[in-house]
This record gives sequence, C-alpha cells and structure tokens, in this order.
Amino acid sequence: MNDSFDTLYGALNRLDELTDPIYLDGAEENLGACLYALDKMAESAMETDALGEAHRHRKLRTEVEAASERGEVVAIRRSDALRLSVTLHRYREKLRERGDTAGAADIDRTIRVIDGQLEEMAAETAPGETNCS
Repeated sequence: MNDSFDTLYGALNRLDELTDPIYLDGAEENLGACLYALDKMAESAMETDALGEAHRHRKLRTEVEAASERGEVVAIRRSDALRLSVTLHRYREKLRERGDTAGAADIDRTIRVIDGQLEEMAAETAPGETNCS
C-alpha cells in the first residue's frame, strides 16, 4: 500500500476522532446534491482502486439517503464533510459554466449549510483562543 495514502487516511481518521461531526437535516435540506456528490466521490475512489474509500462513501450515501427519505438528521464525519464540500463546489462551478444558474443556486444552498457548520466548528476550536474572562 502507498505510504502517502496511509498517512492521509490516518490523518483523516484522527481528524474524525478529535472533532465532532456536522449534522444535515433531511427534513429541512435538499440532500439530493449530497447524494450526487457522494456517488461521484465513490466512483472516483473506485477508479483509483481505493476500495475502502469507495465503500465509506457508499455507506455514507446510504445513510444520507435514509435520512432524506425519513426527514431525519444525519451525522457526517468532518473529513467526509470537507470532501463533500469540495466536490459540491466543483459541481456548482460546472453547472455555472453550463449556464444552469438555478441548479447552481440549489447546490449553493447545500454548500452554505455544510461550510457554515464547518466554519462554526473551526471557530469553536481555533488555536490560541481561551474562554477565560
């Protein structure tokens, strides 16, 4: 196995151990964009023979789809949320390039929810900050 993959995989697992997940509400959010992005992420992982990553993305897709159908909240590990955000940003730009401003606006709403939670969490754990009065 490739050492850089082991290091990246280990770092992402450690990130997930040390941080809280983000939460997406299937009742309030249109999770269709997330489902599409997770499909693309899994396909990309399969193309590079990263079968563990592909399985992880497919499993998360199943969880997101179930939450969407039931109108429930789904927890998404921070490393997956970061990857999902990057994939959605790319997808939004492709839609804009094709002139699909309505589709891009739908994706943008999902991006704002994910990125907003990631930014909130980062602000809560910013280095050098203290809660002393």
